[in-house]
Amino acid sequence: MFCPGKSRNITACPELCKEGHYCPTPSEITDCPEGHYCRIGSTKPTKCDFLDSCSGTKAVNPGSKWYLVLVACVTVYCIACLYTAYLYLNKKFPFRQAEDDVIELDEVEDEETAKSRKKLTRRQSSVTTPKPKFTIGVQFRDLQLTLPNGICIMQGVTGELKGGQFTAIMGPSGAGKSTFLSLLSGKTEPTGGTLAVNGEHASLKDYRKVVGFVPQEDIMIRELSVEENIRHSAFMRLPASMSRKKKLERVYQVMESLDLLRIRSSIIGDEIIRGISGGQRKRVNVAMELVADPSLLALDEPTSGLDSTTSSNLCETLSDLAKTGVNVAAVIHQPKIEILRTFSNVLLLGVGGRTVYMGPTENMESYFDGIGFPLPDQMNPADYFMDVIAGLIPCEDNPDFRKEDLFDLWEDHKKKSGSVDDQNGKIRKPSKSSKKSPGNRKATGFINQTYLLFKRAVLQRCRVPENTLIPVILSASAGALIGYFVRTMPQLYYGIPLVRDIENPQNNAASQYMRNYPSPPQSQFAGIWIYTALAVMLVCIVSINTFGREKAVFKRELFSGTKPTAYWLAKTFESGLWIPLYAAIFVTVNMMLNNQPIPVIHLFLVIWVTMIGDSGIGHIVSLVVQPSNRGIVLLVSVLVLIMIFSGIMIKYKGKHQVFKAFFTFWTAQGFYKGSVTPYEDVFDVKTLNDNMQGYELQDPFGFNILYGMLTALFWHLAALAVMFWQAR
Repeated sequence: MFCPGKSRNITACPELCKEGHYCPTPSEITDCPEGHYCRIGSTKPTKCDFLDSCSGTKAVNPGSKWYLVLVACVTVYCIACLYTAYLYLNKKFPFRQAEDDVIELDEVEDEETAKSRKKLTRRQSSVTTPKPKFTIGVQFRDLQLTLPNGICIMQGVTGELKGGQFTAIMGPSGAGKSTFLSLLSGKTEPTGGTLAVNGEHASLKDYRKVVGFVPQEDIMIRELSVEENIRHSAFMRLPASMSRKKKLERVYQVMESLDLLRIRSSIIGDEIIRGISGGQRKRVNVAMELVADPSLLALDEPTSGLDSTTSSNLCETLSDLAKTGVNVAAVIHQPKIEILRTFSNVLLLGVGGRTVYMGPTENMESYFDGIGFPLPDQMNPADYFMDVIAGLIPCEDNPDFRKEDLFDLWEDHKKKSGSVDDQNGKIRKPSKSSKKSPGNRKATGFINQTYLLFKRAVLQRCRVPENTLIPVILSASAGALIGYFVRTMPQLYYGIPLVRDIENPQNNAASQYMRNYPSPPQSQFAGIWIYTALAVMLVCIVSINTFGREKAVFKRELFSGTKPTAYWLAKTFESGLWIPLYAAIFVTVNMMLNNQPIPVIHLFLVIWVTMIGDSGIGHIVSLVVQPSNRGIVLLVSVLVLIMIFSGIMIKYKGKHQVFKAFFTFWTAQGFYKGSVTPYEDVFDVKTLNDNMQGYELQDPFGFNILYGMLTALFWHLAALAVMFWQAR
């Protein structure tokens, strides 16, 4: 307190010692000496640290330069990350010219071979894909699939898909073509009928490691090149016992057989970034499955969206692939006659998932001719038979013919021929040797999967700089906004003077007066934290892209054997590496514009933990919410946590123990403690806190950071739980 003049009635002049001065007694006021700073109400000057700037006299707060140390550390951190990524990418994923037709020796040959031959040149002659080590033949009888609501979408499908043959699956919409493909690839289990592999009753789920499924959409990482996508699939799915050299040779052979070598360094691209053509993407889609050495390859409408020439080329490639021993099955929509001739067998399905025809392509015309549907001259067989299935063509032998009669006609044909039933009659129980089949081969383990997925995530970030640049700009903007907001506040803290000498009547009177002062003491730090947390929330909105943009990729790789935990850990760790950078930029810009009393390192830790928690919520939102609503859902979710569970809007005061389950409480308490602690030598901080927020200020600052980090990481674990739930 300071009361000027000779007559010093302390109860008449409750004025705090002015900022930039200190008052050793109520009658003395002295300028703050150089090298020290004096906040309002100071009774003695406080010495500046070696990194504090207290230029001149009357310094109110130290101009801390700790943020410069923070900037230096983060700069070194970023340079180290980028340099390491550059070295890795330049060595492992070098960009090559499109016309470069060689593979360097360190990619395909060991050291001994490299001594005698430095490069492996592309062979000029036609090269076919190596034969699979294991041939799969699939037999099925009376397959049925009924949905939980009781609707039957497939029934009575009987036949066989032999290894080394290319089978086309055709039919009108609602015929169950994609459903049959899901059953064939092991993605769905039938609810009725029998299914066998090589004559033994089995579930195709047990053969996932040797089954390749090519989805209709070209699902892949669009930022990567052709070779990078194929190589990643090879290293993730090929047997762990296979050497690196053999895996790279496999990648080369697949690219060569699918005519992808000349574009292997080209980016896949999307609707915005120009990349390879649609037909080339389809071949990459096939290559990503073929490189895993499958024995059964199922393709869902591989020719959709392609012109007739590209479709013909792709089907010819698949036909050549089948000749190597791979069992190839594809859903095809009304192919032209040149494409139809590439198929070994055709499965025609009618509405409701029942079989209309199953057999060799060359026998299809004679079968329909025998039941009263001769093929007209100059007519595409596929188009004509689709019209027959749709009921658009009258039957020459039966004027009362209905399209549903096609199912009974096929059943009668099977009974007369008996060939299919004889084959399916050979289905037997699994033998002990089947347990040692390649379907049980050991693929890449958890640690290696995590490492490969992490490397791919780093590569993605380097290919798309805006993924890092945007949050950097948001961090700087948010820090500047909060810094300017705090700078405009005339006084951050106004509390009850600390009574050091209770026997001194002046101090005692001053303390009693301030406790009864008409305007209650106030602290601006609670409000500052609300605005700070909201600004940090805007920075973390980019977290909805970590998993959200790759949900389709995750589902595809999950079916191929990728472990959800490995995928989650790799993506979370890679994105988390950059959070310290965003936090440091926020704190640096913020501290340059204002001079909050909280130590720089404390503010950095609080912001860092807050960003980790917000990003975890963003990951959950990206997994469960549609893309168009993710941003607003994330903002509302974090806003609710800040407003309700931080202990600021709803005062904590030791009553709401549930607040401790949320990181927003620990970060708010840590920020508040770090902000008011510097005033403990001037004000009665404890009394003010008890009357306002009621935080537990006796806990060390590190305690708040530790529990804040644990509760923030909980949201990331919750994201992992969501991934497991979606992977069921």
